[in-house]
Amino acid sequence: MEASSSNRLFTKEWHGYLFLILLTMPVFFFHLGRRDFWAPDEPRFAQMAREMMERGDWIVPYLNNEPYGEKPPLTFWLMSLFCYLGAGGQVTPFWARLLSGIAGFLGVLFVFWYVKRALASQWLALLSAMILASNFRYFWQSQYLMIDMSFAFLAFSAVFLLKEGIEKNRPSLSLASYILLGFACLSKGPLAFVIAFLAFVPYYGYMYFKKKEFLFTFYNPKEEDFPSSSAPLIKEKPFFTWRIHIIGFFLLFSIAFSWYAAILYQEGWDFFYFNIIVQNYKRFTGELGSHLRPWFYYFLHFPPDFMPWTLLLPGAFYIIWKEKKKNPLILWLIFWAASFWFFLNLSRAKFSKYLLPVYPC
Repeated sequence: MEASSSNRLFTKEWHGYLFLILLTMPVFFFHLGRRDFWAPDEPRFAQMAREMMERGDWIVPYLNNEPYGEKPPLTFWLMSLFCYLGAGGQVTPFWARLLSGIAGFLGVLFVFWYVKRALASQWLALLSAMILASNFRYFWQSQYLMIDMSFAFLAFSAVFLLKEGIEKNRPSLSLASYILLGFACLSKGPLAFVIAFLAFVPYYGYMYFKKKEFLFTFYNPKEEDFPSSSAPLIKEKPFFTWRIHIIGFFLLFSIAFSWYAAILYQEGWDFFYFNIIVQNYKRFTGELGSHLRPWFYYFLHFPPDFMPWTLLLPGAFYIIWKEKKKNPLILWLIFWAASFWFFLNLSRAKFSKYLLPVYPC
C-alpha cells in the first residue's frame, strides 16, 4: 500500500530505509565493543561460545565443561559464527554482542516496513521506528550479550508477518512467519508458541464470537454463515486455506524440534526435561526460585524502561482508546499487548526484558 502524498516524507520508498539506516546504525553498532563483558550474564555466554568452538560440539552447549541445559543453542551458534568469521575464533566483546545489535537494528527496520505498509504513512512509520530504537530497554538489550534481543525480534516479526499474511492473503509472508517462529523456539524455547498464541487467539476469538467477523479461517467460509451486518469476508486465494498452514506448521516443527530430537538422542531424557519443564513450567510457577517478583513488578519497571516516551503514554492511551473501533489494527495490538502483559503477570518469575516482544505494539 502506497502512502498518500500528505503522508510522504521521501520521494522514493528506499529513501526512507536509507535515512533510517544512516540514523540508527551508529546507535546500535558503535558502542558494542567499547566495554568488557559485564557479570553475571555476558562472561557466562561468552565462555559458552568459546567452548562451543573449541569442542566442536554444536548440539550440546557447555559451560565450564558441563552441559548447559537452560536455553536452546541458536544464540550460541550465531555468536560463535560471528566470532569465528570476525575475530578468528576469539570471543571479543564486539563480535559476541553483534547478534544483539543486529537484532535490535533489524527490529527497527521491520517496524518501519510494517507500519508503512499497514497504515500507509511514512510519518507514522518513521515515528514508530524511532520510538522503538530510542526507548531505554530496547536500546540497552541491543547492547547486551544475552538471548532476549534476538528472541524478541524473531518473535514479534513472526507475529506481524503472520498477521499480514492472513489478512492480505500472502502465503509467502505466512510461511516466513512460521520459519521465524521456529527459530524463535531455537532461541528461547516454547515461549515463542505462547507469544504467537496470545497474539491471535484472544483477538480472533473476540472478533468471531462478538463481532461475527470471520477474519481468519482454515476453510472457505460461505456468506450465508454470517449475518448481513458482518464485515465483508476476506476472499481467499485457492491455495490460502488450511494447506498453507499445514506447510507452515511442518516448517515450524522441523526447525524447532530438530535440535530437541538431537539433544534427546544424545543426552537423554534428563537434559530434555530440564530444558523444557524446569526452565519453562517451573520458572513460571516459581518452583525454580529465580527472579521471583510481586504482581506489580511490571507496573513499577515498565515506565522507566520505556523512557523517554513514557511521558507521552497517557496521551497515547487516550488516542488508542478513542480510535480502537475505527482501526482493527489498533484493537489487535491492544489484545496482543494486554494478553501478554496478563500472562507475564501470572508468572512468579518476572524480568523487565521479558516484555520486549510486545515493545513494537
